[in-house]
Amino acid sequence: MPESHYVPFERDDYARAHQWAREQVARKFPGSVEVLMNLESLIKQKLSAG
Repeated sequence: MPESHYVPFERDDYARAHQWAREQVARKFPGSVEVLMNLESLIKQKLSAG
């Protein structure tokens, strides 16, 4: 009897799209760089907290 096993894998399309969007905002609105850096810091804190 044949069996199928599915192995989950993670594609980080969201992170790449988010990075691209941050770069676009920083390019168009140079004053927003500090806000974007704070946003990135908060995201890292949330992910590390679990």
